[in-house]
Amino acid sequence: MSRPHTAQNWGDALSSSRPNSTETFDDVSPDDWLRAFTQANELLRDINADFRERNRMDRGNAHSRLSLQIEKDINGMGAKVHQLNEMLAFLRDTRRITFKEASSMERKLRKLENSRMEIKRRLSGSSASSALMDGAPARHAVSNTETDHTRGLDDRQLLQYQQRQLDQQDDVLDLIQSSVKKSKQQGMAIGDELDVQQRLLEENERKVDRTTNAIRRENRKIIKITKKQGICCLILIIILLIAFLVVMFATNFFGLKH
Repeated sequence: MSRPHTAQNWGDALSSSRPNSTETFDDVSPDDWLRAFTQANELLRDINADFRERNRMDRGNAHSRLSLQIEKDINGMGAKVHQLNEMLAFLRDTRRITFKEASSMERKLRKLENSRMEIKRRLSGSSASSALMDGAPARHAVSNTETDHTRGLDDRQLLQYQQRQLDQQDDVLDLIQSSVKKSKQQGMAIGDELDVQQRLLEENERKVDRTTNAIRRENRKIIKITKKQGICCLILIIILLIAFLVVMFATNFFGLKH
């Protein structure tokens, strides 16, 4: 059986969207990331299809070859998921995407990785079961412990249950993101209000300074006027005393003549 998408082909497609080396992401755009993620989803669907076909096959050489191919694709996909994480970190750190876009991409990657790990777990579990049925030691068996919620579910129902769990986690993350956004908006509003109050305080301070300077000027004028009035009063008193003395002298002089 041939498949149009393999781990190697998908890696080649991802590399073609970034002409430079895989060690640098200078030319990576959000569209590049979305194209690579879409190809990863196509690879995941192909792996699921191979896994279902493998389960319908009788154990034998074809069954073993397909199991090895699935395991190889799963491991290759793990490397590409890691590469997608690095691309996302670059886009986020260089602010080529918004906080909301980064959160959405992280949720998509988390779903993709969880689905990959679920297929890997099922592959390991079924391989261990086959090895035990054939009498071979299960060296790479992985524990497949079921819970009350997953007991009795087939593969499709198990994936649906897992998807519902992931959707619930996404709802919680969306709620947290909404709360963080509201807190940020409230913080920005408080900051704007503080800026307004600061400007009002500075304006009041300038008004107080102008009023203080005006009062000082008026005080200086009053002091000058007071000093001038004091001199005028002194001169008036002297004039009055002189006039009084003149009158007294004239009265005494004419009194003596008569």
